[in-house]
Amino acid sequence: NEYDKKAINFRAKKDFKNAIKYFKLAYYLRANIYKNDYDVDVLKSYINLGDTYFAMKRYQKALKFYTRAFGLSKSATLMRLHPAKQTFILGKKIIKVYKKMGDFKKALYYSQILNNYLLNDLKERWQMEFQEIKE
Repeated sequence: NEYDKKAINFRAKKDFKNAIKYFKLAYYLRANIYKNDYDVDVLKSYINLGDTYFAMKRYQKALKFYTRAFGLSKSATLMRLHPAKQTFILGKKIIKVYKKMGDFKKALYYSQILNNYLLNDLKERWQMEFQEIKE
């Protein structure tokens, strides 16, 4: 949407205040349209805000948006509304933030969560494919 385009341009120019303003406007617009946080576009707003705060080195704020998006993304993936690849990318962003903050214990914790999540996703896909073959 137009708010995202403006925000991305502001972020590229390192005008983070306006980037955040327009990413928040994009979020409010999407949240009112879709009425749930599981929609891919709503999740995108959280990720954009997290990316902007990360660029500002405001890691705690970035973490807030990334972890919110990660939890919603995992649920949305389970409901087949969101690709597992996006959840993996979000997990990697969270790990990166914890590393930047020097919290390697949390980075390792999220690495383990991400690995378990991916293994379960692959297992589920394999079982569905196997079930189709059997039928």
